[in-house]
Amino acid sequence: MADRDGIPLEESRVVLDVELLEYLHGIQGFPYLQGLNGVDPDDETYIDDQAREALATEVAELSARVERRQVQEPPDWVGMEGTGDRRVGEELGWRGLADLLRRVQHLLHLCHTLGLELWMVPED
Repeated sequence: MADRDGIPLEESRVVLDVELLEYLHGIQGFPYLQGLNGVDPDDETYIDDQAREALATEVAELSARVERRQVQEPPDWVGMEGTGDRRVGEELGWRGLADLLRRVQHLLHLCHTLGLELWMVPED
């Protein structure tokens, strides 16, 4: 998220690892979440109000399905990007995915409530 001057708020970040983007891309019925996999990871991408609201709706629905385990099983680990080395990754699984989705829901709610912008930016 960014404030009204476009300055990123560091405390409002969520990292979408390659493995997580691939997982989201494979879940049918969530076109905005699936589309995140096609965003250029090296560019800053503004997410407009319409897309942000659609993402909020999809994240809420996916979160409910994850709680009921009605989607494909998430990867056990993410953040290994081609290394296969768990020492550089983070554990995900069902609990980690549910936590991540709750965090994204909260950030989307704050973004809407506070009138902030939403951006996808390259990880430094």
